[in-house]
Formats: sequence, structure tokens, C-alpha cells
Amino acid sequence: SIKQLTEPGRPYCDIVMVDKQCRASCSAGFEVASGDSAMYFTCVPNGDFSGWLLTACRKQICKMESLPLGKGVDSSSCEGVEVDGSCSLTCEIGFQGSSTTVTCGTDLAFSGSAPNCQQLPCALESWMEGARVTHTCNDTTMHQKCSTFCKTGYRGNPMHSVCLNESSGVAFKTNPLDA
Repeated sequence: SIKQLTEPGRPYCDIVMVDKQCRASCSAGFEVASGDSAMYFTCVPNGDFSGWLLTACRKQICKMESLPLGKGVDSSSCEGVEVDGSCSLTCEIGFQGSSTTVTCGTDLAFSGSAPNCQQLPCALESWMEGARVTHTCNDTTMHQKCSTFCKTGYRGNPMHSVCLNESSGVAFKTNPLDA
């Protein structure tokens, strides 16, 4: 009797004759659970293999460096994803866009596309739009700087602002300019 052992997630043996031993390895995307590099099984007269372990092979974890990325993409949910698993790529705080799903293949690489994350501008503070000030802060995005000045006829020190990532979104942090 000849038997071929080829179930996904279980050790793999090429065609083996009865009473012959095979050196088994795991299918693509799986690794030997015991930490050994290979397992040995013997084909018995009823066509099964002796030494069979249900947990002999385990799924491998996908490589994070294979993720499709882009500016503002958050891939933290993909850490530790196993073969045949999937995860969502989303936009970081300060960016907007629709999330996408990627899947881990047996080659340990993710397939799918990254979301198109667009940077959000900082919302103007109410004091920046007062009747007595003018500013350069329209359309300021993350880590960009802008300034606020007194309009002609008013006195005061200019203010320097930076658009920063806050837990609730992007916001300005403001400090007086050094004269």
C-alpha cells in the first residue's frame, strides 16, 4: 500500500511504501511545533502513519516588513498574524481614509493594499480668527509651523504654533516667539 501525507498544517511526506520511514516536513506557511527541523513517520500496513502528532506543525507568523504601507498608515493590528489570518490597516490620528484588510499567505507575506491616508489640517483655534489678529495657519498639517500676528493698529507679540498629534486628533500647540 502506498500513501501520501499532504494535509495542510500537518507534516508532509512524499509517497511512501508500507513499513518504510519518511522524513516529514511541514507544508508552506507552517513550521515544526517541537522546534526540531524534521519529523520521522513510518507507513503501517493499514496505510496510516505511526508517530502521527496532531500538533506536529503550527502556523507561522507573517513578516511585518511585507505589509503594504504608506504615509499615515497604522499597521499595529497586524502584529502576530498567522498564515491564513487577516488584519486591518487603518489611518493614524491626524489622517483620514478608509481602512483596508490584508491577508497573510503561506509565503509569510501579506497581500492586499494600504489605505490612502490623507493628512488632516489642524483646526484653527478661535483666538486665531479674532478681529485683531492675522495668521499663516490655514491648511497647516502635522508638524508644520505657522504664526499669528496682531493686525495693523494693535500691539502684541507674535505667536508661533505647531500642529501636533493629540489623542483626539491634530491640534495646535502655541508658544510666544522670542523677540
